Amino acid sequence: MRNLSVCSAGILATLIFGCGPGKELPELTPPTQEPTKRSQEPEVTVPKASETEAKAVVERAIAALTKKKPETLKGKLSRAVGTGNMKFPSDSGSGLMSVEATRDVQAHWPDKVKVSYKFLTHYTGTQTHILRKPFIWLGRDGTETPVPNRAMAEDAILTDTLAQQWLPLLFPLNDSKTIVFDRRQVASIPPTETIRVSISERPVYQLTFDSVSGHLTRVEYNHTDLLGRSFKSWTFSEHQPFGEYVLPARLESGRVSERSKVRETVEEWTIKSWDFPAQFSETAFDPPK
Repeated sequence: MRNLSVCSAGILATLIFGCGPGKELPELTPPTQEPTKRSQEPEVTVPKASETEAKAVVERAIAALTKKKPETLKGKLSRAVGTGNMKFPSDSGSGLMSVEATRDVQAHWPDKVKVSYKFLTHYTGTQTHILRKPFIWLGRDGTETPVPNRAMAEDAILTDTLAQQWLPLLFPLNDSKTIVFDRRQVASIPPTETIRVSISERPVYQLTFDSVSGHLTRVEYNHTDLLGRSFKSWTFSEHQPFGEYVLPARLESGRVSERSKVRETVEEWTIKSWDFPAQFSETAFDPPK
């Protein structure tokens, strides 16, 4: 058995799991020391209060998501299930290969997350990441994998979950402690506008919205994780009704490593269901047996 760290911009920017015979890939050794600034780099000047123009963008987005019923906004308990692919280093060690998988994300704001990737091609088995703060567990098929830096792994799970699961649901933007600012119009087709978002202990995110529909279309941020400092992005498209909300059915993530300077699309998902349970079971965030 070998440990393999794989470049991914999803729930955790590093996958660490054991590989069976014939499926061994080149090892990448993540740093074990604490990051010097974790999610707080690079420096961004954040105002003391949200700006009016940025708040107006958020209000339009919430109206679009809730079908003009902003009072129904929720999402602190959510589950998104989809199919797609993830990118891994190829067997030859050069470039990336696409591995088909299913993805099941259960999230309970602000610090409980469970994500399961079931591999359908090239690999077998299910990779699971769990954060039930302060408990953290990573493993494959019920076998735990040692985490080289638990503080950094926790930071990565929360930072990436906010980008791909909680921000698309918009409810964190309604929190009185969240600062939204720096609204800018972008000359694009279709026209878009951006704002920046500051949430305690997380990096500053840039959010892009379709100026016509109001929907969130992109989240971008700089982040230092187990593979070093990177620029990460999540793109959201094909918005459609899921129950009482209009949410993206297509998610794509990418990252630009400070080392390579090359953007890599590392995850692509088609969401089959968005659900908002009244509660999760007592064992929902337990490791698989």
